[in-house]
Amino acid sequence: MRASTLVWVGTLCLLVACGDDELNPSDDDPGERELAQAGESDDGDEDDSIQEDGDQATGSSVQTCEELDCHESSTCAQGVDGAECRCEPGYEQQGGPNSACEDVDECEDGTADCPQAHACVNTEGGYECECAEGYGRDGDGCSDIDECLHQPCGDNGSCVNTDGSFECICDEGFRKQGSSCWDINECNDAPCDENARCENTIGSFECACRAGFNGDGHSCDDIAECVEIPEGQGPPCGDTAACTNIAGSFRCSCNDGYDGNGFSCDDIDECLADPCDENASCDNNDGDFTCTCNDGFTGTGLACSDIDECEGDPCHADADCINEVGTFRCECKPGYAGSGLSCEDVDECVGDPCDPNATCDNIDGSFTCTCNDGYDGDGFSCSDVNECDNDPCDDNAVCEDTAGGFTCTCTGGYTGDGIVCNDVDECADGTDNCDDNATCSNNEGGFTCACDGGYTGDGVTCDDVDECADGTDGCDPNANCSNTEGGYSCTCNGGYDGDGQSCADVDECADGTDNCADSASCSNTEGSFTCACDGGYTGDGVTCDDVDEC
Repeated sequence: MRASTLVWVGTLCLLVACGDDELNPSDDDPGERELAQAGESDDGDEDDSIQEDGDQATGSSVQTCEELDCHESSTCAQGVDGAECRCEPGYEQQGGPNSACEDVDECEDGTADCPQAHACVNTEGGYECECAEGYGRDGDGCSDIDECLHQPCGDNGSCVNTDGSFECICDEGFRKQGSSCWDINECNDAPCDENARCENTIGSFECACRAGFNGDGHSCDDIAECVEIPEGQGPPCGDTAACTNIAGSFRCSCNDGYDGNGFSCDDIDECLADPCDENASCDNNDGDFTCTCNDGFTGTGLACSDIDECEGDPCHADADCINEVGTFRCECKPGYAGSGLSCEDVDECVGDPCDPNATCDNIDGSFTCTCNDGYDGDGFSCSDVNECDNDPCDDNAVCEDTAGGFTCTCTGGYTGDGIVCNDVDECADGTDNCDDNATCSNNEGGFTCACDGGYTGDGVTCDDVDECADGTDGCDPNANCSNTEGGYSCTCNGGYDGDGQSCADVDECADGTDNCADSASCSNTEGSFTCACDGGYTGDGVTCDDVDEC
C-alpha cells in the first residue's frame, strides 16, 4: 500500500511518497502520528488540497524502490525526487535513466591497469590481467619464454629469442614460410643462360648448357657445327649441299639443281618440267640446265623471239618499225606526224597541258610534265607531299621531311645511309664499354656485358670476388686461402700436407723431420709433434743431458 505524506518545511509543502512503514507512524512516536494526520482531511481523502497564504498545493505520486523494477547488475537508490536504478561497478547504462546496465570493457576503453608483459582479459563486471603471449608465470609476475629451446626454426635456420617472441633467420638458399625455413627454388628466377637447363638443389641450384651449346650453364655459346668439325670427321652435309648453323644445331640444304635431305643430294633433271621457251630446246647438266633458241629465233632460251627484220632501221629515226612475218611497217612515234618514212616533231607545250605547279618540257616526239620541288603527282596534277609518309627509310632509321625532299638518319646502334641501316657490332669493333674482365654479347641495336667467372658487377664494372672473405672457397679447414685475381689458391698449414683443398696431418716422427734429441722420444700430434727425454736424461726433448744419478 502506498500513500502520500505532506511535509512542511518553513512555508514549503513537500509531497513524499512512502511505503507502508513510512506512511503509518508508529504508536510510539506521537509526532509522526500527528504529522500523518495533518496530511489527511476530515473525511480521509488523500487528495484534498491544503491552502497556505492564498496558494494551492496539489499532491503527486513519487516512485519508490518497491515499485521500480531494476535490471540485473543494478541496485535501487531512494531519493527525494523518487527512486532510481544505479549500475553496479563495472557496468554502465547505455540508454536513459533506469535503462539496462551493460558490461564495461575496461580492456578496450583503456581503464584497465595491467602491468607490463600482461594481457588484459575482460570479464563480466570487471577484468583480469594474464601473462601475454610469449611470457610465462614467474611467481607473482611474468617473464619471457625462450621459445628457441624447442628449436622451432628446424634444421635450415637459426632461432633468435626476443622479448615475448622469437625470430627465425633462414640459412642461405632458404626462405621463411610461417615458422619454418623452406628451400628456395632459384630456378623460378631463371638464373641460368636461356640455352641452359636449371636444376634446383637443396639450398642451391645447378645450370647445364643444352645440346648444341658450350659453357658453364650461366653463359652458353652456340656450337658452330658447320665450322667446328671434329678431328677425323668430314663435313656434316653432302658435297652438293650447303651447311647453315642454327641456334643449338645446324641445317643441311641441297644446292640449287639438286634434291635430297642435305646429307645425300641427287641431280634434278630440270628439262622434265619444260622450263625453256616453246621455241627452244633444253639440255640437262649436272646440277643445272641450258636452253637454246631454235633456228629463226633469238633470245636466252628461256624467252625466244622472232628475228626482227626491223633491226636494219628501214624507218625514220622518229618512227617505229613493226616486224611482221615476212615484212614490216613504219609508224611515226607519238608526238610526231608523217608517213613513218618522214616524221616531224609536234610541240605539245603550246597548249599548257601541265598542272600550274609543274613544268612542261617539249621533247622530240612528246612532252613531259614535271611537278615542281615539294610537289607530287604526274605533272598533270600536283600536290604537296611529305615523303616520310611513305616510310622511305630503314626500320632502324628516323625520317625527316624537308622542302622537296627528306633525310634518313640511322638510330643509335646502327650504321648506314638511313635507307639501309645495319646493326653495329660494338663487341667486334671495340666500341663497347665492357670491363676487361667481362664478356661482350652483341644484340640487335646494342650489346650486353656480363662479368666473367670470379668477378661480380654489372659488366661495365667488374670487381674481383674475394672467395676467401665471403666463404665460397673450397679450402681445407687446415689450409690458408689466398685470393687471386678472378680466383683463389689454397695452401696447407704447417704440419699438414695436401693440395690445399684436402690436407692431412704430417707424422714428423715417422718421416724423420722432427728435431728431437737422440735420447728423446718423438710423439706425433695433430699438425705438429712433441719431444720428451728418455729415462735417465733431462731437458726439453730437443736437447737432453744425462742425469748423474750418483
